Amino acid sequence: IIDACRAHNVPIVWRMSDFHKVCSNYLLYRDGQVCEDCLHHGLGSALRNRCGGYQRSLGAAAIKVAGMWLSRVRKVYDQVDYFVTPSAFTREKMIQGGFDPRKIVHIPTMALVPEELPKPLPGAPEILFVGRLSHEKGVATLLEAFALVKNADARLSIIGDDSTAYAQQLKASIPEGLRGRITFLGFQGQEQVRESLKRAYCLVVPSVWYENQPNTVLEGMAHARPVVVSDLGSMKELIANGETGYRFESGNGAALAERLDALVQSPQMAHDMGLKAREYVRRFHSMDNHLRLLEGLFERCVQGKAAG
Repeated sequence: IIDACRAHNVPIVWRMSDFHKVCSNYLLYRDGQVCEDCLHHGLGSALRNRCGGYQRSLGAAAIKVAGMWLSRVRKVYDQVDYFVTPSAFTREKMIQGGFDPRKIVHIPTMALVPEELPKPLPGAPEILFVGRLSHEKGVATLLEAFALVKNADARLSIIGDDSTAYAQQLKASIPEGLRGRITFLGFQGQEQVRESLKRAYCLVVPSVWYENQPNTVLEGMAHARPVVVSDLGSMKELIANGETGYRFESGNGAALAERLDALVQSPQMAHDMGLKAREYVRRFHSMDNHLRLLEGLFERCVQGKAAG
């Protein structure tokens, strides 16, 4: 596609949804923790670490790294006019990976804010997780934290495909005394997720990897819910600690429990934080703002090709 566009002088704008241009397994995450070896020591690190996509094998790593090296040798990415990153954090990581800062543009993801004004929080405190039930999403940390929450009326709802082997492990790890208060709802459609957000006191995104810019966070904020996030990656950009939600040390269940206790013990504070979160999304992640920035980038592309 890039070669065809180059042959016909067609501008190229490429949106980055993960870290696959600088990391052979897309996530900057390995063996249960953040990994930046390829950023600091080159792609040979992927071979040593056997990182090939989501597979941990030397063969898969060799194929993936060969493709990445070939693209660089052929200077494929030189033909791209601009890369668009949803977060400033991802832009920074691409620059660390050797990409030209002038060609990487941060355009915040858009999120739709419901016109309906949020209602007061319900009486029973419900904590909500929405996402993939995999190790890097930090669900184990959330379960550890929930066991430490002091409010015995608090409940935890988990939305995501719970049929995988890892999800079954998570379920088996729940102490008997907590099983009546933790509900795995399985995969849910968007409308069902919205209804769950209406019932929740807060949304939790406890990831232990560098999130690019999770739509889940923006959706929770758009629905006027404070979001509790780990202090990794782009999430530090999204959540003003103590104003639109809380941040906590990644992987620290006790620290997360403190944040959750603060919210479930004070519905009014949680409600006020949610209103601020909603306003933040309305100001910085609106469709109008996103399209304005994107159209401006397209105009720069066309003008650059015309001048060339």
